[in-house]
Parts: sequence; C-alpha cells; structure tokens
Amino acid sequence: MIGFALAVLVGAAPGPATKATQAPPNPVPAGAATKSAATPPKDAKDAPAAEPEVPPSTPEMYEAALAAHAKGDARGAAAKLHAWLRGAPRTADNYQPAQHLLAQDLQALGLTHAALVYEEDVVRSRTRPELLPEALLRLQQWSAIPHDEVRLEEELLHGTDFGVLDEPARDWVAYVQGAFDLRAGNERWAKGRFADLADHSAYRAKAQLLEDAIKLEHGGEEAQGRLEDFEAIGKDKQATREVRNDANISAARLHYEKADYAGALALYEAVDLPELDPGRGQIYLEEAWVRYRSGEGSRAMGLLAALDAPSFRGLFLPEKFLLRALIYKDACQWLAAKRAAKTVLRRYSVSLDAIHNRTDLTKDPILAAAALQKGRGKRASDLVTQLGREHELLERYTGAFAEGGLGQTLTKLYAQEMSEAQRQVQLELETGVVRSADDLLNSVEQAGLVDYEVGLALYRRGRPDAQAPTLTFAADKPGPKEEAYEFDGEYWNDELQELRFSLVNRCREASTP
Repeated sequence: MIGFALAVLVGAAPGPATKATQAPPNPVPAGAATKSAATPPKDAKDAPAAEPEVPPSTPEMYEAALAAHAKGDARGAAAKLHAWLRGAPRTADNYQPAQHLLAQDLQALGLTHAALVYEEDVVRSRTRPELLPEALLRLQQWSAIPHDEVRLEEELLHGTDFGVLDEPARDWVAYVQGAFDLRAGNERWAKGRFADLADHSAYRAKAQLLEDAIKLEHGGEEAQGRLEDFEAIGKDKQATREVRNDANISAARLHYEKADYAGALALYEAVDLPELDPGRGQIYLEEAWVRYRSGEGSRAMGLLAALDAPSFRGLFLPEKFLLRALIYKDACQWLAAKRAAKTVLRRYSVSLDAIHNRTDLTKDPILAAAALQKGRGKRASDLVTQLGREHELLERYTGAFAEGGLGQTLTKLYAQEMSEAQRQVQLELETGVVRSADDLLNSVEQAGLVDYEVGLALYRRGRPDAQAPTLTFAADKPGPKEEAYEFDGEYWNDELQELRFSLVNRCREASTP
C-alpha cells in the first residue's frame, strides 16, 4: 500500500561523549605562576605577548558586584562579577554563588547560552548544595532554547546522582535520566526513574509517550494498546502542547494503518500548531493521504496545493508529487498523471545525479537542507542559529564588558561553542542525507510505477483500474453559509486547510457504454 511510513517519536540512543566537558573559560588565578619570570625566551621577537596581570579579587569588588546585581544593573553586575571571578581561585567561598549570579545577569541580557554554561558549572561542582535546586530549575527553564544536549542532558544530568530534590527540578532530572536509560535499552532502570515522577507532573505523560513510541518501534507490542495510550496522552490536560501534539499525530498514523480514516482525520485536526509552523507541512501531506484513501479527491488535492504556499515550499516532501500523480491516475487524467509522476525526476534531478554518481551528498543543497529540517539535525542547526544570534547580541555590550575582561571571555566562549555546534551539524548531515536520499529514491521508484501503470491504462485505451479508489471531486460544494472563490495563486494563511480542487473524474466517462 502506497502511503507514509509510521514514524515514532524517539530520539537516537545516547552515544559516547564526543568532547571533554569544560568549565567556563577563566584565566589562571593570580599568584599561580606557570613559568619563572626570570627566564626570558631565547628570541624576544618571537615571544608571545604577555597577558596582562590579573589583579587579585577583593571583598570590595564582590560587594560592588552584589550591589549592582541588587539594583538590576545586569550589564554592570555581569562585568563586576566576572572581574571578581577572574582573580579568585575556584576554591573561594563565594566562587559558585558568583557564577550563579553571573548566569542570571547574562540570561537577563539575552546571552542565554553563556548563562547555561556558567550555571552548568555550578551544578557540576556541587560545592554549594544550597544552590543546587535553584540552579537545576534555571537549567530546566533555559534549556527550552537550542542548547548543547550532549553536555547538559547526557554528561551533566544522566550520570549524576543529585540526591533528594524538590519539584519541579526532581521531575525534570528523573525524566532526562530515565529517557537516556530507555533509549539505551535499560528499561528496568528507566522505569525506576519514571516512578519518581509526581502524579501531576507534565513529564509523566512525556515519559509514557516515549515508552510507547520505543515499544512500537522495536515491535512485538500490540498496536491497540499503544493507540489507546496515545489517545489518552493527547487528551491529558497536564501534558504540554508539544507532547499532546506528538501523541495525536502518532495515534492518527495508527488509525491510518487500520484504515480508520475518520479517526485519523479527527486526530490530525486536534493538532495545535501555528498556521505557518513548518511542522504543518508534514501534517498536511499525511492528511492528504488520508483524504485520498477515503476517496475525497478534492480535499486531498487542495491540501497538496496548500503545500505549494511559500511557507512550505522549501520543505523536503517528495511524496506530494507522488500523491498528486496517483490522484490524477485514479481520476483517469492520464497525461496529467504522467506529468506529475515525472515532476519528481525534474524537481530533484541534481540530487538524483549526486546519488547515482556517489558524490558527497552533504554538498547537495536539497539533501543537506532536508537532513536539517527535523529531528536531531534540526536541533543541531537551530543551535548554530541561536549561537550566531547571541554572538551578534554580545557585540552590543562591547563597551560595558571591556572592563574586567568579560567581553574577551565571552567572545572566546562563543567561538568554542560555535565550533563544536558546527561539528555536530556536520555529523548530523552525514547521517541525515542518507535518510533523505532513501526517501527520495523511494518516491522516485513509486512515481515510476505510477508512470508505468498509466502507460498500461493508455494501452488499454483508458479503461479504469477496477482496484483504484473511487474519488469524488464534485461532492465538496459550498455549504449554505459558504462561498467559493476561484484560486488565483494567492495564498491566505487561514484558508490553507479549506482549499478544494475541481477535477473531472474521467473514469466514469470511460466506464459508460
């Protein structure tokens, strides 16, 4: 059966750490000499410029930083806190509290990624246990933006025992640790982690969704039980919108596989996303398949037309050309079906040449963009974008951060983070382009089959295929309180789901004696 494969909402299993965990870059504390100053280099001209001596931190510097923080002067407080940290040893009593305050000020200035780095160091050191609950809570909130998942979730949270924690930090830590255990195949450990989740926690529904998705992916589980779980999660008011959407989409796909098209449509319509969210493109495509299988040719073609809107035009959805060819074929519009089937070859000819010639697929712009449109590839790409945005913001604070060396430290920090993020993007590209190439080749193969079937139909002088679904195009006429307008190529966001496609079903003409 031609359609879309049932996708499950799981992440990749955690792999080995690919980099060393680093604390925020701070110079060597004053007084910790690394070379005798009395031994000059052999060639003074080739000697590197000596770094300016860092003055030792004083209690007055720390008090001034606290005063600026208390007044809400985030720029001044951040510069003063960093100046104090720069000259203080990591064993100083107020070192972690200063990092804790500096992270808060950086986040207030929009430098959330730098704030995460400093707050992670507070949690990692754990020398001030009283800071741990608030530090974890901040990490939970700030990690809503794209961030380094390897360093935060895998290296910091997964392998650490934090002892007794209060909600909601406890639930977040338990979910992250349980999710990693579950993806790694340690189901018993994962269940123990998830048992710590509060009954009213939003992470309980998220954990159940992940368990069901992984069981469905690995097979051997009765799909009906998973379907009931997905539907229950989709109605859970305590779950986040993202979790409810994922559950409804998963349930809709299972209904589709069972040929329960009405049930699938109801769940797709329950998905709560902004009208122009890129995720809607995939949903429109899947809903179009459902409409096609249920015989609603007009609605299916309307959704395919919506995918040509500027907001979705760049999405990698080769199946939309295949489905359009199928609809034309089943309506006995033979020439239009052949043109639609060959559109896949024309649209992706450069990418297909790259695949057949076995060139570096990461250099193909279409396949590379497709690899970064969803999943881990998208998250890696979003992190690069986030770092670039914050680095541009950092340039606004050059003057305020000059004193105390904060500007230089953050510039170095963002350069290191960007280099690692770009490396992760490259890794995701190398695996993602292979999946995109497989999807493209599958669509091309199916489109070639449609083209072949159209040729057979023409050889049979246009006699319709008895096994093809009976498509309706005239049934979707305007209702009593509706009006119809001819499409002129202009897209309106609130009308994308209401597009209809008028097409004569010539199969009826061909079957008439």
